[in-house]
Amino acid sequence: MIPYVWTTTALGILVGISILLLIRHDRLKPLYALWWMGVAIGVIFLGLFPRTVDFVASYLGIHYPPVFILVVALSLLLLKILTMDLERTRQEQTLRLLVQKISLLEAEIRALRKAQIKDSHQDGDDDRTQKEAEEKDGRRFQDRQKALGP
Repeated sequence: MIPYVWTTTALGILVGISILLLIRHDRLKPLYALWWMGVAIGVIFLGLFPRTVDFVASYLGIHYPPVFILVVALSLLLLKILTMDLERTRQEQTLRLLVQKISLLEAEIRALRKAQIKDSHQDGDDDRTQKEAEEKDGRRFQDRQKALGP
């Protein structure tokens, strides 16, 4: 066999092993791993059978076979970017919804605390004022924002 065939095949095998290790260590979701395993299998296949590109390119009427590889690779990359954007949009919508729910729950907690403080002042049990409770809630909110980062 030609040395570049071995190089390409070895590269595909290394990509496949890397993907399996990333899955094993929970660094990559299985759904995303399917994409990369497909890439690894494609590289292995093209490494073992390099004349396949020539045959398919000539069948499609492409006179320079490396252009076929580039067109297919670019198309797959664009497809991958599209799926990533769709996933990111879904995650942003979910995050926005969760932030809104947290805001509503915090407002409800503040209202309950105000009612509790008001009741305790009427009963004389608690000497903490409503202003102190609001300041403490504000500090908690700021601490949580610092923990979440920008």
